[in-house]
Formats: sequence, C-alpha cells, structure tokens
Amino acid sequence: MAVAAQFVGGRKTKPLPVNPNSIAEPGMYSGQTSQHLEGGATFFVAPGGASLLNISIPLTNLTCTPGGATHRDQLWISKAAIKPNGSFTATASHSGVWSGGYEATFTYNFDGKFAAGTAKGSGGAAGSYRENVVYNNGSHYSCTSNNQTWTAAKTGPTPARKLVAVSGNYTGQTSQYLEGGVTFSVAPGGASLVNISIPLTNLICTPGGATHRDQLAIAHAAVKSEGSFAATGSQEGAFQGESAKFNYSFAGNFEGLNSRGIPTAAGSYREDIVYSSNGTKYTCTTDDESWIATHS
Repeated sequence: MAVAAQFVGGRKTKPLPVNPNSIAEPGMYSGQTSQHLEGGATFFVAPGGASLLNISIPLTNLTCTPGGATHRDQLWISKAAIKPNGSFTATASHSGVWSGGYEATFTYNFDGKFAAGTAKGSGGAAGSYRENVVYNNGSHYSCTSNNQTWTAAKTGPTPARKLVAVSGNYTGQTSQYLEGGVTFSVAPGGASLVNISIPLTNLICTPGGATHRDQLAIAHAAVKSEGSFAATGSQEGAFQGESAKFNYSFAGNFEGLNSRGIPTAAGSYREDIVYSSNGTKYTCTTDDESWIATHS
C-alpha cells in the first residue's frame, strides 16, 4: 500500500459566465435515461444560467464489436456552455485502461435543451448522450452505448448569485464506493478545502489487467470565487514492492443547497501509479471517476 501524499494544489479559473436572458433556471437537476429509469442523469446549472456543471450519468451500458461483449461504465463531463435559447453540447475524452488491462480512449457526448419555466413550475431539460470506448488487445475493439436519451427536472432550490462554500465537514460517495467514499472539510471563511480523503480507490493496470486498491489524500485545495476548486500532486513511493510514482487529481464545484436544504459539492478525481517490475513498465489508473458530498 502506498503512503498517501499531502500537497497544496489549485489552478486559476475564469469566473463563470452570466446570461440574464437564459431560459435555463439555475439549480440542481436529476432524471432518467433510456438505459436507467432511476439515478440516470444529474447536473447543476450555475448561477447566471450560462453554464452546466458536473454532468454525470453514473451507469452506461456498452456493447462491443467484434464479439458483442457488454460492459458498464459511466459518463462524466465537468462543464458545458448554455446558449441563450437553452441548448447545449458537451464533449469530453480521456485516456485510461479498459477491462482486461488494455490502454483505451474514452469519448463522451452530452447535449440537450432546456424548456422555459411556467407559472406552474420550473422548466426541465431533455437531450441525448453517447459513450464510446476504443481499445486494442491485438484486435481493434469499439464499444458504444449508441445514442441514448435523457430527461431531467430541477430538484433543488435556486442558488444564490454567488455560491458560498459553507465551512464544516463534508461526506459523500464516489462512483467507485457509495458509502464513505470521500470526506473533506471547508475551512472557516470558505476559501479552502482541507484534509481531502478518498480512503479507497480501485485501479486497473496495463499490461495484464491486475487490479489493486489504494487511497487518495490531499492536504489543501483553494476555493475560487465562483465556487470551483482543483488540486493535483504527486509523490514517489513503493507499490507492489517496487519504486513507483503516484499522481493524483481532485476537482469540483460547490452547488448550493440540495432538495433537503443541505450544502452540496460534486466533482471528479483520478489516481495514476507507474512502476516497473522485471523489466516491464506498468501503468495503473482509476480512470476519471466522480464524487458527490454534502455538508455533515
């Protein structure tokens, strides 16, 4: 087991855009997809109605060619711009390791449009999504969810114009573990996160497909004026009895209050480990994973 690193991290971010004419009502949204009726899709419309944050579909079903093997994965996109008419298109991709321990490229698409609210209630949103995974194990494989649909409705109160990081302790879940997945504290004044901990991370290695467990620990991350935060860092250590390099990332956004009136934050994380054994270089990764936490 690696020794957890502690470091100070963060990156400068631009203020979120404001569009007073947007029909997208700020707040939290959740809904269903054509693959899963419950917990299918969640995201947050930032104050100003011009940005979509923390887009998450925690479960996507994919079918691969050739052969027809089926797999489950997730879709995560950190941010998308919303046009004045309420439409948006978001894409993202990353390199990682696929089932069996093969290097893979993950590509995501998420688009849709908001409907204007009426006197009877807030408007909702609907659209489509797709995930594609490409890898090679001697043969070229292409896995896809195909084009799927989603719908979502507003589930939380309208956030204040400026999102505030409420000081105190936060606990929540990750896409790898539903309980005890992530903890951190917001320091008094709301300008920083401290003691960020994901006590259990699952990694898969290439070549070979071996799976391992590790942890992520970060001492500090600065909170920007619009409620976002990000930290990256690394350490030298030991893994599987060999010298190894550990890289970590943790990022997210505060989202105001959820439907129960509790301050909430959500984001993504990743751990990568590189080491060599018997002349072979191994790369182990969680791939990009998501998390959500509430004030406790």
